[in-house]
Amino acid sequence: MSNYAIDVTNNRVKQIMEEQGIEEDELLNKNLEDFADPRVTPEIQQLRFEYYTNKLKETVKRIRDILKDRTMTIIRRNSLPDLHQSHNSNSISTERTTPKFQDLARAEEDRLNKLKEKQKKMLITTLSMLEKIDEVEKPIKNKRKSSSPILSPHDMNKSLKFKEKIESFKKIQEEKFKEKKKEQMQKQKNLYEKIIIDMKNHSEREQIIEQQKKEAAKERDEALKRKQEEIKAVKEGEEIMNEHRIQEELDLMQEKIMKSEEKYVNEREQKLSKTLGLRKFWDLVLGNLDKLKQTHEVEDVLKLIEKQEKVKKRREKIQKKLEEEVNKRREKMEARKRAAQVKVANDEKELYKKVNYLEKRLTASQKNLAMKQDEWKKEVMLRKELQRLKELDGITKVERANRRLKLKKMQMLEKQLMTSQRIDALKLEKEMILNKKREIATKEMIQREKMKEVFAVVCRSPKSRTAQEQLRMLDILKKNSDSEEEA
Repeated sequence: MSNYAIDVTNNRVKQIMEEQGIEEDELLNKNLEDFADPRVTPEIQQLRFEYYTNKLKETVKRIRDILKDRTMTIIRRNSLPDLHQSHNSNSISTERTTPKFQDLARAEEDRLNKLKEKQKKMLITTLSMLEKIDEVEKPIKNKRKSSSPILSPHDMNKSLKFKEKIESFKKIQEEKFKEKKKEQMQKQKNLYEKIIIDMKNHSEREQIIEQQKKEAAKERDEALKRKQEEIKAVKEGEEIMNEHRIQEELDLMQEKIMKSEEKYVNEREQKLSKTLGLRKFWDLVLGNLDKLKQTHEVEDVLKLIEKQEKVKKRREKIQKKLEEEVNKRREKMEARKRAAQVKVANDEKELYKKVNYLEKRLTASQKNLAMKQDEWKKEVMLRKELQRLKELDGITKVERANRRLKLKKMQMLEKQLMTSQRIDALKLEKEMILNKKREIATKEMIQREKMKEVFAVVCRSPKSRTAQEQLRMLDILKKNSDSEEEA
């Protein structure tokens, strides 16, 4: 059994539904699962369910309000006391407001509704005729014969005026529906154009974002390449500079050593030449001067030894100084190299951090953009679905209005049929009375003719047999006429 939001089997509810143009399918209770569709998202399903539930509540509230108003009018009408009645009549009127009297009133109303349903079944043929009249768009009076009119001129004018009102109402409703449809089409067109523009802007934004990504990746690669080249150049330059400096310092040291050795050799040769000269001079000196010569040679030898030791110390000092300078420079170069390596490593780390930060930011922006795009698509779909539901609601309202018009037509036809039946009955009664009067008049004429004949016979021979028979027949005719008049 179908689950309805209100008892549709109640005759009073049925009557209100017919008057308002509401069908039973519009009062069905539906769940969220009834709106499920594999081609539809859960948001649209929820929107349809909520829209249908709100409309169902409005329809049920309207029916219950009408039912309540009618019940209250019946109660007020039955509970009003008559001003000319006494206290007893007031007590009787209060009894009419009891539930028992209300049940009787409802039973009487149900009986009247059943009679109306029977009369509606009888009016099926008349409805078909009315539809044909609407299709041809001719007035009702042209369809009837002029010799036997069904309605009086007053009723005909009323029906024609009512039909004109219905046609004007239909035209107004059709114009409103066309205007509403036109507005909805314009709104749909504007929405479609807006969607196309938004999609174009979105595609342009995506292209710009992709281009920015490519440019950022390109810049990142170029920066990495530049940093790597700089690091490589720094490393190569430092190695080359170290090698050149060390080689130059070694060459300088070698030159200094060679110069010092040459200087030492020259000085020694000079000293040797001096010693040789002294020896020659010594050979020339006599033996008396042996002591002097020996002393001079010893002094020279000692001086030469001292000089050699000084040269050796100075040479060792220079060599040690050069070695210390080379070691210091080497340590400085190594320290600079380590500092450069640390700086390059730190730069690489910072660059890597920046790249990661940019990538994270880019992915976050992409996610936000995708989420916004999904939300925007859902919003557009919900707007389109809401617009479609509003259009369906408008169509339902138009169908209800058409059903109300059809019911009014049926009621008007019912009244016309009742008036036409009453007129036909009156005409038939008049014809029967006229026929009866006509028969009586003809009988009276026949009797008068017969009486004339009897009078003529009696006047000619009053005591004749034929005259007596005619008189007896005349008495019988009088008695029959009197009995007919009494009847």
